[in-house]
Amino acid sequence: MARPKKPAGKPKPDDVMQRGIKMTRAYGDWLDRFAAKERVGLSTLIDIALVALAETKGFEPPPERTP
Repeated sequence: MARPKKPAGKPKPDDVMQRGIKMTRAYGDWLDRFAAKERVGLSTLIDIALVALAETKGFEPPPERTP
């Protein structure tokens, strides 16, 4: 008799989170061009910008973005 398959390992819900941003096509194109100019991916560009903004506002630095 075959053994039952183990469920695939999934990250714990508290460990990983995803957000979406609604924007116009023109804004998305602008973001893509800016990321290309900086030679980084879109998520990295957003991370850099948020870290810089938090710093200028005197807010605590964020934790690591991805595990």
